[in-house]
This record gives sequence, structure tokens and C-alpha cells, in this order.
Amino acid sequence: MIGSNSVISIEDLLESDNQEYYRMIKMTDPIMEALKQTETDKIKEFVAMLFQEAVSGSLSPDLIRQLSYELIMKSLQVVASVGIATEEALEEMGNLHQRIHQCDNWQEAEWIVNTVLEGLAGKIEEKRSQRGSNKTIEKMLAYIQDHYQESEFSLDQLADKFELSPPYISKLFKEHTERNFIDYLIEIRINAAKELLAAKNRKINDISEVVGYSNTRSFLRAFKKYTGMTPSEYREWVIKSEGKTALE
Repeated sequence: MIGSNSVISIEDLLESDNQEYYRMIKMTDPIMEALKQTETDKIKEFVAMLFQEAVSGSLSPDLIRQLSYELIMKSLQVVASVGIATEEALEEMGNLHQRIHQCDNWQEAEWIVNTVLEGLAGKIEEKRSQRGSNKTIEKMLAYIQDHYQESEFSLDQLADKFELSPPYISKLFKEHTERNFIDYLIEIRINAAKELLAAKNRKINDISEVVGYSNTRSFLRAFKKYTGMTPSEYREWVIKSEGKTALE
């Protein structure tokens, strides 16, 4: 429900102990990541998979509507993290509560979600284009890409390499990547792990080491935190996605 100055999650209005529904909520994290990266093709792909899972999991129409709301609310949090005022975005969406409530089927709800997320991705791209570039941060990002696999890689190492203070680098990161250094480093490592998990015969312990984790438990915790899934669950997600694509 959306008031004039606030967003209230549909969870405040609908209570459910449906485990299948909460499994669906966990599956929205890859969609949020695709939104952050403004990868509209991936957004559509992941949203389609989410709704297919919801339908095959026999979620009730009310829970599918709830899932649609929750997905949009999480998307607004992503938009806010970039520095975009959510009030303006909400006004452009119209009365979401009414629009989704009036959906006759899950396909209509999926269309609304895709339309909203596509619009939000456009706003994120526009915001970033206005920010301009910074050659120092670009060189740092390239350096991180070359060294993230080193388990001891740190902000201090980056500061020594570029002869800048850690606080100044932290400020640059926040301004130009919308996250701090450690979050950016973890994100690079997790994204690399995602690519490696597509290989079915690659052991998770090996992947952990390859992307810069000397401790597998730390890798598992980080992967779960940033994706909402365990590496094994993510691998199953990818395999299922590839299977559905092959059938189309």
C-alpha cells in the first residue's frame, strides 16, 4: 500500500507462513543485482523464472500479488541506494496497490513488475550518466579486477599502490560506485563465483579459493548474503534457467 509520503510492504497487510512464498522471496536477490547493473535482459529473464517458479509452486493469487509488491518494494530500495528520490518514482507508477490487485492473472502482474523495473533501470542509468567519470577510480577498478583473486587483497594495498590515503579512496568509492571498498570487492568475487558455478563439475571449495577466499565458510556466508542463495542453490537456479532457455 502506498500513502502520500510512505511505502508500506504488503507483508504488513498479509500474513503467511507459506514456506514456498519465502523461498520465492529469496529468489529475488539476483533480480536486484541485475537492476543495480541495469541489465534489462537479465531482469526480464529472472522475473520470468520467478513467476514460473511461483506458479509451479502453486502459490495462491494473493501470494503472487504479494510477491509482486515485495519485488517492487525491494527495487525501490535499490533505487534509493543510488540516490534517486523514491517519491518521484512512486508517483510515476500510479496506484500500484490497485493496479496489482486488479490483475486477472499472474501474467498481468509479471508485466507490471517488468514495466516498473525497466523504468527504474532507466532512472539508474540516467543518474549514473550525470555523475561523470573519474580516471583515478577507473584505474583502481581495473587494478581490483586484476587482483581480487588474492586472498590478502585489501584497501591498504590499494592505497599503497595509488599513493592515496584509505579514507580518501573510501570517499571516491562511495561517490562513484555507490558502495564502499569491501562491498565492491566482495561483489566482484561473488560475480566471478557465479560464472564458475555454471560449470557443474567445478567443486565449490575450489571456486571459493579461485575467487579470493582462503576460508570456504567465509565464502559461503558472503555468497548467501549477497545473492540470497547458497552456491548450490544458485547452481541449480542456473541449470534450471539454461534448461528452460533450451526448450524455448
